[in-house]
Amino acid sequence: GLPSELARRRPDIVEAEAKLHAATAQTGVAVASFYPDISLVGDFGMQGLRFADAFNLPARAADIGPNIDLPIFQGGRLTAQLTLRKSQQREAAIAYQKTVLTAWREVDDALTAYAQAQKQRTDDARVVDESAKALAAAQAQFREGQVDYLNVVSARAGVLSSQSTLAQDDATIATDLVSLYRALGGGWQDVVGPTPVAPG
Repeated sequence: GLPSELARRRPDIVEAEAKLHAATAQTGVAVASFYPDISLVGDFGMQGLRFADAFNLPARAADIGPNIDLPIFQGGRLTAQLTLRKSQQREAAIAYQKTVLTAWREVDDALTAYAQAQKQRTDDARVVDESAKALAAAQAQFREGQVDYLNVVSARAGVLSSQSTLAQDDATIATDLVSLYRALGGGWQDVVGPTPVAPG
């Protein structure tokens, strides 16, 4: 769907999400630093006096035990570090939310502008057709002597004006389409521009 596609395509969302993941991971590391570090160390040796006794249980000696590192003397530093990491995580989360909201606003604005431009073009294309019909009627009336040539000139000017407006609509749609591509992150194949309508 569009939400997941948008998240994958918008570089700013991808970057903000990566920063949020990194900040979250750093917070986890800071929390883990409060726990003791426990490792197992050992030494195994022989205390047999004779070779024949080397494999008897009393002759074997083992010194195995845990090595525990308690961060009790680093509490202040670790607390400050954890506070910093949590603050960075909150900032990253806020930045991510802001980025997503901005992206959605840009998409909504671009879609609205594109739809309005398409509707305007449809309306203006209808005007082109009506102007062309008016010109044809004026030419027919002029040939029959019902009107003077000034009516034909006026009708032709109306056709040219409506065609100019339609060309401006096409330019606006092209610009809005580029904005829509940019808002969606680019790479979309299902958005098709308008097909020019020739005057009838």
